[in-house]
Amino acid sequence: RCTTYNYTNMALVFLRAPRAVASLMMSSRSTAAASAAAASQRSFSSGCSAVHSNKKNEEERTHQQQHAGERRTDFLGPQSFINRVMSQGANAMLGKFVHTEGFDRTLHGLQVERITPGAVRATMVVDKTVSNTYGTLHGGAIATIADIVGTMAILTKDPTRPGVSVEINVSYLSAAKTGAVITIDARVLKLGKTLGFTEIDIKDSEGNLLATARHTKAFPGGK
Repeated sequence: RCTTYNYTNMALVFLRAPRAVASLMMSSRSTAAASAAAASQRSFSSGCSAVHSNKKNEEERTHQQQHAGERRTDFLGPQSFINRVMSQGANAMLGKFVHTEGFDRTLHGLQVERITPGAVRATMVVDKTVSNTYGTLHGGAIATIADIVGTMAILTKDPTRPGVSVEINVSYLSAAKTGAVITIDARVLKLGKTLGFTEIDIKDSEGNLLATARHTKAFPGGK
């Protein structure tokens, strides 16, 4: 009986073995298929990430190239109003003042309203950027306005000669409070081969004279 019993159990084991092996093989195949699917998903996700990353890098390169094109690196600075006049003519100054990232940005509120040969009219709101501790237009800001708008007046006569400042003389007559709108009128008094002379008047909204300035510019190498 023991022998028969043992042989019977062995027979049962051998009979059941193929089923167990088959089950194990099916389980292995399922695991392998799942692993392959997961690997495929990871590969797909990696591919999508790579495509997205490449697209993003390409967009950044394009943006940098455009930005580099806008930010000129010559001695006049990146896209200053002088650059624009030299490439597009005096009318390029009309509208909002185009400044660089340098000191000129303090006049970000400057708006050029009118241009005629030898003269420029601009307006500006006095904000905190150009105000002093008394809450009025800073004297240094007035000198900067005279420099910038006086140069604009010269460029209406000759867009190729912005010149360099050699003298600015300002007379301060009255104050403009923060929030006030001022009007700047600049005109060329004389434009020679080596020197240019302008006069600038700054008035409030009622026409009262706030400051008047004389601006002299030199043209190195002028003929």
